[in-house]
This record gives sequence, C-alpha cells and structure tokens, in this order.
Amino acid sequence: MKEPLKGKVRYHDYPEFGGNPESCFKFEDVKGAVEGLLEEIEKTSFKLRIEIKKKKNMNKDYIIGFADGLLYSKKFIKKWFSDVLER
Repeated sequence: MKEPLKGKVRYHDYPEFGGNPESCFKFEDVKGAVEGLLEEIEKTSFKLRIEIKKKKNMNKDYIIGFADGLLYSKKFIKKWFSDVLER
C-alpha cells in the first residue's frame, strides 16, 4: 500500500538478536512509502508544468526550475532507498 509511514504499526524485529523493537517497520510499508513519495514527486512536477501552460503572467523559469528540482530529487531517493525499491 502506497501511503506514508506516519501512523503505521511498528513491530518487534528480532530483539533477541539485538534488533531495536522501537524502530522497525514492515518492509512492505517502507517500500510503499518510498514508491508513494516518488509518485507524489512525479505528480507535483506534472501539475506545475500544466499550470505553466495555463497561466501567462507568472515566473515560468522559477516554476520550471522547481519542477526540474523535484524530478532530480527522485534520483537521490532512488539512490538512498535502492535496496527497498529493487525487491
């Protein structure tokens, strides 16, 4: 399910082997959150580009730069969460 981790139930991840029972989320929840974040970035960038086409009196360079920055941030998310996304 692609939704934020806030409010998700944490579970005990092998505390007998040194796992921290206070900070473990299910893998599916983390993967869904990361995929959802990537989708939100894509949608927001797309919406900004549509707004640019609709409105004439706006700072288009600023908004295009912001939209491009959002898409570029996907690169870092994919880098930091590559293990999660590859499964």
